Amino acid sequence: MYSLRLKIGKFAGNSSRFDNFIPMEKRKRESLKILFGGDTGFGEFWHLRNEREGKTNLLKKKGYPYFLEKIKGFIARHDYKILNLETALVSEDAVSPFADKKPYLNPGHDQLTPQHLSSLGIDAVSLANNHAFDFGETCLDHTLKVLENRRIEGFGIGKNLADAASPLHWKHGKLSLYVLGCYWFVRQMEKNYQYYALPDRPGVYAIESERIRAQISEIRLREPHACIVVYPHWGKNYHLCNQVQRDLGHHMIDAGADIVVGHGAHQLQEIELYRGKWIIYSLGNFIYGAPGRYRQMNGIPYSLALQMRINSRSGKIAGLNLYPLLCNNRKTKYQTRLVEKDEIPMILPELLRNFPPDLPPQSVISLRSNRHGAYLKLNTRVSGN
Repeated sequence: MYSLRLKIGKFAGNSSRFDNFIPMEKRKRESLKILFGGDTGFGEFWHLRNEREGKTNLLKKKGYPYFLEKIKGFIARHDYKILNLETALVSEDAVSPFADKKPYLNPGHDQLTPQHLSSLGIDAVSLANNHAFDFGETCLDHTLKVLENRRIEGFGIGKNLADAASPLHWKHGKLSLYVLGCYWFVRQMEKNYQYYALPDRPGVYAIESERIRAQISEIRLREPHACIVVYPHWGKNYHLCNQVQRDLGHHMIDAGADIVVGHGAHQLQEIELYRGKWIIYSLGNFIYGAPGRYRQMNGIPYSLALQMRINSRSGKIAGLNLYPLLCNNRKTKYQTRLVEKDEIPMILPELLRNFPPDLPPQSVISLRSNRHGAYLKLNTRVSGN
């Protein structure tokens, strides 16, 4: 089914060039809180379009910090922050090689976007998605450079396959964390735009079952106690997960991943406990400046943020908390916020659609709350099969 069959290379062990940027105060902690957020971008295209149509350009009127106001306190609680940046960072005069072919291009401001991500303390962003390569190879290099200038590491994209496939890698004490950013293979994206990296061609890292298996196996063989997270961009917009996602998610866990944390549907999708490991099929949006189509598409106007606690002495996952977010910009006025306890009943049935009838959700999930909002605590001590 996944016909983009590329030669597997020895690329899994490339260390992050940002390893030395970990502050000393973080190195001393026994338990780290890592934030995984979903689709992120400030929506410059949409707000400029509003301005051309005589409507309010909210970015110009309110500024970038306005979009972050209700979530920045929550973000600050984490030691490391990883998002999916679903935009190419380009200058205003940039021209896309796909301008006459790709229906939706998603440029982001090449100075203001990284500046405000940096103000949140974002450490890394996956660029393995359907918009980060919208302006081609030249702007790919520019995107990575402006992020690096803000000490934000971009991964899941590159000048060739080995570069794009190189995972995010952080070391802290005995913790060795790998995050594989990847984008599922869509035939039209390859046919029309040559969007995926090849051994001699730039692009994003495509999900190909055997290659992912080999990459995970290589990491696991070299570092048996590494924590391996697969962070795929996949799924159909405003829909729950499909069988292709389920098959790929199971394959990633079978290959040795510790957890799969997906994004790409612009809304939350189901969670699943498979062989004692969690699959979050879609976090949905994090900070996303497009108006959204939840009403038109009968979508779920909620997303998720994942807080992962890892013990730096053992290198093992010590806790998983899912924080639901209200992401419907027409309701929030473009200010993503965490939900309250009374909103959870609207979310939980959708999250649990994949749960088998012989596994009571309450045996592995508990509802909690703190000053930021309500969250779901996932049991991480479940035996696999």
